[in-house]
Parts: sequence; structure tokens; C-alpha cells
Amino acid sequence: MRVLAMVTALAVGGMAVAGCQTQGNTFNPGGWGTGQTVGTVGGAAAGGLLGSQIGSGSGQLAATAIGTLLGAFVGNQLGSTFDQNDVNAANAAGNQAFNTGQPATWQSQQYSGDVQPNGQTFIYNGRECQNFTQTLYTQGYPQQSSGMACRNQYTGAWEIVQYY
Repeated sequence: MRVLAMVTALAVGGMAVAGCQTQGNTFNPGGWGTGQTVGTVGGAAAGGLLGSQIGSGSGQLAATAIGTLLGAFVGNQLGSTFDQNDVNAANAAGNQAFNTGQPATWQSQQYSGDVQPNGQTFIYNGRECQNFTQTLYTQGYPQQSSGMACRNQYTGAWEIVQYY
């Protein structure tokens, strides 16, 4: 049981760290609800379920742990193939919204969303920034988040630097 608890903690911790890696690089759908995240969690659940059907006692615990890790890895890889189109669509809408100061919407095969800049630009750590609210629609259900985006000094593109 202790092995299963450790593996679960490592898997959840790994997903939490992986979920942070996109922040700051691109304007994206909030880092939550992406195909990669859903694939990782779904794959871990399916792998753990399949692994739990093998053996008994400590062998069953090991099979469950291995199934969970392998399922998470495979689900993550499958889910990541669908994310780039979503990120590209959200990037375009985010940059449009911040460049014009007007709300912008986007849609891909899996998701849709809108980005609403909140007020005027301001200088933060020497960069032009804006606060924003974004809504991501997954299967028709809205998920809202807010944060701050700043213009990249070298490329001119906007990047999310903080979520509130």
C-alpha cells in the first residue's frame, strides 16, 4: 500500500509540475483542461485499473503502480498531439485582444474560448503588461481564469506571466 501511495504522489506531483511548464512561453488556454492533461489523467486511471487486474498481494500493487505510470505516459503523449492547434488558436486571439484592447474569441476542434483584456496597459518590471480574463469552453462548460500578460521585449508577442 505504501508503494501505491508513493507512486500516486509522484504521478500527481509530476502532473502538477508539468502543468506549470507552459506558463510564460505562450498565450494558452490557462494550462488547465488541455488534451495533454486530460490524456495524462485518463491514461493513469485506465492503466491503474488494468494493472490492478493482474496478480494478487504485493504483485498486484506493483502491477497497479506500473500500469498507472505507463498509462499516464501514453495518455500524455497522445494528448499532446492535439494541444498545439489549441495553443495556436489561443495565441492568435490573445495577441489580437492585447494589441487592440478588445475582446477576441478563438475556436479549435476541441475547445473554444475568449480573451478579454481588463483595462489599460501598465509597466511591470520594465515590460508593457495588461490584466486579462479568459474563458475556456470544454464540452460547452466554461472555465474562467484571470491573470497578467506582458509583451515579450524581443518578439513583441504577449505572454502570460502570472495567474491570479
